[in-house]
Amino acid sequence: MTTRPTCVIADDHPLMREILRMRLEHVGIDVVGESCDGAAAVHMVELLDPTIALLDLDMPGLGGIEVVTRLGQIGSRTRTIMFSASLRTQDVERALSAGASGYLDKGASSELLATAVQAVLAGGRFVDPVIAGRMFAPPRASISPREHEVLELVAAGLQNKEIGAQLGVSTETIKVHVTSLMSKLAVHNRTGAVALALRAGIIH
Repeated sequence: MTTRPTCVIADDHPLMREILRMRLEHVGIDVVGESCDGAAAVHMVELLDPTIALLDLDMPGLGGIEVVTRLGQIGSRTRTIMFSASLRTQDVERALSAGASGYLDKGASSELLATAVQAVLAGGRFVDPVIAGRMFAPPRASISPREHEVLELVAAGLQNKEIGAQLGVSTETIKVHVTSLMSKLAVHNRTGAVALALRAGIIH
């Protein structure tokens, strides 16, 4: 019989804890403890040794990053996922550097939470795609003005021939620009290029 993964939730808002509990139990995670502050979360993880701890970034006393740091110091095996309304890349970087295995926006869907949990349970890391797009996309400056024009038109649904006609260049030239964009964005198709560029704020 397979043992179900267990989780401790730490958040100072009771309603948020209830929402997370329901979402986690829906995807087969047993919530074995809840805490409203960071110090209590550390104690609870020590006591219950859950598979995962879902931690709010900002809590009274110890914040989520301090909790992750303390858990690392005591050698806890519990994997941690940070969640926050803050989508600042510096907060994500601090959380991951402290030892967190994941970072999610508090508004993440149940499906995204399930995906993050599965990734972390498998030993990987997971960063909310909205944040990851900004963190890992190439700098805007690396995309030339002409490539930016092409990307905007690809996002508008135009094909290479139509883009070439609009910009006054050959279809082959547009193909070269599209290939260059996919290489710079590290994606394998036009749809992926547009999705990543939108998440990273390269296009709007």
